[in-house]
Amino acid sequence: MRESPPEIDPYRIDPLLYLTSINGNSSPIERLEHYYVLRPVLLRLHQDDPAAFDLAVQEITRRLKIKARTVVQDLATLADSAAPREARELLEAIGHTHQLRLAQDFVDGLLWFGVIAGEEILLLNSARELLKPDQLSRAHRQESRL
Repeated sequence: MRESPPEIDPYRIDPLLYLTSINGNSSPIERLEHYYVLRPVLLRLHQDDPAAFDLAVQEITRRLKIKARTVVQDLATLADSAAPREARELLEAIGHTHQLRLAQDFVDGLLWFGVIAGEEILLLNSARELLKPDQLSRAHRQESRL
């Protein structure tokens, strides 16, 4: 029987505390699931608290048997997404207080979702772009009219 990662908000996890609960005898699938749970908080930690990030990466190497270089490269790929930081901060600020019902549309091969974050409206697409309406480029606007 596989142990599954606990159901918690991935942005509020204390990665060091989370990692101490994992023994080094997990299967590769379980270790990968644990890593996927930690990815969002690791990305934030890398930007906000480099020392804690370094300790977390050391524990990931020890407990999940994933090389530090692999973790850093993976997070660099995630950080290079086209979503502006301020839009992500708005999305994080709404937390997980209720289930979201997203407005959606399929335009030019992209699935777009409208998300209300507090008083702001955000647009998220299947290419992992997260934008505020005023940041939507003219190219996207022109493509959607065609």
